Amino acid sequence: VHRCFFRGQSVSLEKLLSIFASEVCEQVVFIGENHEHSVAQQLELRILEALWLSSQRQNRQLLLSLEFLDRSQQHVLNEAMLRDEIESVVPEPYVPLVRFARTNNLAVLAANAPRSITSRVAKQGQQAVMETLSPKERAWCAPTPWPAPSNAYSEAFQAIMQQVMRPDPSSAQAQQERMQRM
Repeated sequence: VHRCFFRGQSVSLEKLLSIFASEVCEQVVFIGENHEHSVAQQLELRILEALWLSSQRQNRQLLLSLEFLDRSQQHVLNEAMLRDEIESVVPEPYVPLVRFARTNNLAVLAANAPRSITSRVAKQGQQAVMETLSPKERAWCAPTPWPAPSNAYSEAFQAIMQQVMRPDPSSAQAQQERMQRM
C-alpha cells in the first residue's frame, strides 16, 4: 500500500512518475517509507529513475540522500561505491538504489546525524548535547538553533510515534517528554 502526493495533492504512482520524468522542477523530493517494506524500495528506485531522466533532460544535477546512513559514514560509503562493494555498507533493500546512483554517476549522501548524537539529544535535549560536541561532531549535525516544528508536524509525528513505540504506563510522562525532545 502506498500513497503519493505532489505539491500537496494526492496523485497516482503513474502520474507521479510521469511528472518526475518530464516536468519536475523541485529542488528536493522527500520519500517517507517503512525501511522493512521491500515494495517501498522498489517504488523508490522507480522514482529515482524518473527523477534521473528529468535531470538529464534539464541538465540538472541529482543526488541521492540516505537518512539511514549517518554523516560520519560518508567516507566509508564513498570507498564502497568506488570499489563496487556497496553491499558492505548499504542495507540489502537499498542496494539497487545505490547501484543505480553509482552506474549513473550520482553522488550519494549519508545524511543523518550520528545515532550516538541523536539518541543523546532525544534523552537530554538539544542544548545539553550540542554544547558538548567537538567541532567535527557539530559538522555532522544541522546548524543550530534548530527551529521548532510546526504544530501540524508535531501532531503527526506524535501520532506515528505512539503507534510504533511500546507504551510504558509506568512512565507515560517521561515518554511524552522524550517525544518532545525528539
